[in-house]
Amino acid sequence: MITEKEYTIVEGVRALKEANVARFDFDVAKINESARLRQESSGRRIIRQGEQVGTDQPATRSELELEGREKLNQEAEGRSR
Repeated sequence: MITEKEYTIVEGVRALKEANVARFDFDVAKINESARLRQESSGRRIIRQGEQVGTDQPATRSELELEGREKLNQEAEGRSR
């Protein structure tokens, strides 16, 4: 059950979101460009999707899952021989 206070917070967040997108005429390309410019001007390191931090780390979770499955399959094949 949502309390009145929680409902007010949700309304406030939605109002801020609406005001933010209205600044860009609800244009997704403009919103994305603004976010990209803010990121670049922040001076912080930006790690984009798919980049690797270390050489031994897979870029995505799915690669981790694949490596784990391959290892399990190899172990299972070794035991069945």
